[in-house]
This record gives sequence, C-alpha cells and structure tokens, in this order.
Amino acid sequence: MKLSVIIPIYNVEATLERCLLSVVSQRVDDMEIILVDDGSQDGSSAIAQRMAPENPIFTYIRQENAGLSAARNTGIRHSKGEYITFVDSDDFLLEDAYSPLLQLLDERKDCDILEFSFVKNHLGEETECLLADATYTDARWYWLKGQAYAHTYAWNKLFRRDLLFPESGGERLFREGIVFEDAEFLGRLLQSNPCVVTTSLMGYSYQWNPQGITSTADGQKLASLLDTNIRVARQLGLAFMQPKTKRQFVNREEALFYQYLLNMQISVCQQTGNNPVLPDCKLHLCSAKGRTMKLKALLLYVFGLKGLLSLLRK
Repeated sequence: MKLSVIIPIYNVEATLERCLLSVVSQRVDDMEIILVDDGSQDGSSAIAQRMAPENPIFTYIRQENAGLSAARNTGIRHSKGEYITFVDSDDFLLEDAYSPLLQLLDERKDCDILEFSFVKNHLGEETECLLADATYTDARWYWLKGQAYAHTYAWNKLFRRDLLFPESGGERLFREGIVFEDAEFLGRLLQSNPCVVTTSLMGYSYQWNPQGITSTADGQKLASLLDTNIRVARQLGLAFMQPKTKRQFVNREEALFYQYLLNMQISVCQQTGNNPVLPDCKLHLCSAKGRTMKLKALLLYVFGLKGLLSLLRK
C-alpha cells in the first residue's frame, strides 16, 4: 500500500528540517514525500533542494505563492498513493507514526478516512488529544458522536485516494482562497458519507504557532468558520437547522455541537457587530457543560439568542 505524504512549504526555515527528518525516518516500505514550495522567500527552498536529492522518495515542486490550499492541491495532483496525508512544515511526526496506521488500514479495507490521535504542544506544554477506537459509517454520527467538528485538521487523517478522485469524475480538493480550509474540506468529503475510522494510535505533534490562523483569526475569519459549520449542519440534516415556527430545544446528541457554534457565534458578534446567523434555539441545562455554559444556556432560554448577545455586549 503506497502512502503519499504532502508537505507544503512557505517561509518555514526554522522548522523545516526537523519536519522533513521526522517524515523520512518513518518505517514505511512504500511512501512518497511531495514537497510543494509555495514561493518561499527565506532559506526553506535551499533546505528542501538540499534534502530532496539525498532522499529518492522526495519530489520537490516549486510554484508561485498561492496559499496552503493551492499547495496541497498541487501535491494531491502529483501524488500516486492509495492513501494521501498531509504534514504542516512547522509540525513533525512522532516516531514510527505511519506503520501501525497502514497496518490498520490493511485490516480495514472499507476505511475511506483514518483519523489518528495527536499531541498538541503549546508553549512547551504537551497535551494528548486522544480519539476513541471507533468506526463511523454515518457522517452525521461521526460529526456529532465523534465530535469531528473539534478536530477537522487535514494532518491527522489518511484519505483514500478514491475519495478525492471519485469514479464519477471530478476532484474533491481543497477550496482555494478561503481560511479554515480543513473544516470546509472535511465537511465536503462527508457529503459522500464515507467510512471513517478513528484510532487512539498517536502519530503527530502539532506545534502551536502564535502567528497561525487559529491564533490570529479575527471576527471576519471566525465568521467564515461559523458559516462552514452551519453549512455542514444543514447538509447533515441536523434538527436545529430545520425550519420551525417557534424556538425549539436542541436535542441531546446535537447539544455539544450547538454549544460549540454558540460560543463561536458570540465571538463573531462581539468582534464584528453582525447579526447572528445561528438558529435561535434552547439548550437543556443538563446538556450544558461547565458553569459558564450553563449560565449562557439559561440566558439563551430566557432572552433568546439576540437577547443573550445584547447582554454580553454590555
């Protein structure tokens, strides 16, 4: 089973060599590493061009700067693997990350997306993000029960090639020119209701970047992420997205996702002053997690979404 690892490069001189060495050292018999240099202006290009001839599994491609999505798409189109995965060049792989994952895929011929656990490093403090060993054949259940909305990252997943290049024709690639492209990409892939396997196997070390989109996103960018999540909710037919004549309670299985969206909606409205786009619903207090969320649920019940937002602005 051939694995294609796609690594976009853009001005990451300080972290690139560590990243590439972690990928090269993986114990995988059949692997290709595609480096897509997205117009780097620092020493990243020199590092990539030095290491590529030393490693025959490397393919080095340079293009004009077009953004992360475009770089990944270039890599996908040049890939030959049965499964495709991604590594961000400021992160790195844990030792022997891919071998057990490929073994699992060999046992699970039905798997379209394999999502694995990872470590988050924030200012030197590591936190394990451990996923359950589970199989989801219903996209709605994966999104809710697996809380996929909280970890839509492309880099902790192996995607079956056929999912990106379906027999019906066309391509399912990253949408270019948007922010939070991973969430939009995963949401779109779920339209085909793929078989998703999640595993507690640990494989990736995510390095928090204070200059990254997650850390610096303003209200407009958060609004884009909120819109993406609402589109997925509508696509999955979630109950709180259905037309109603009066405010309804959010059902138990959708409650955590609604809370996630509610917090995002509050941030967007506070930063932009825009009107809310999230449906105005009610939360059972027993489904609200934490004291702060219970207070928000109570205010939401009494005053509605616009009333809650008005109170929080004061």
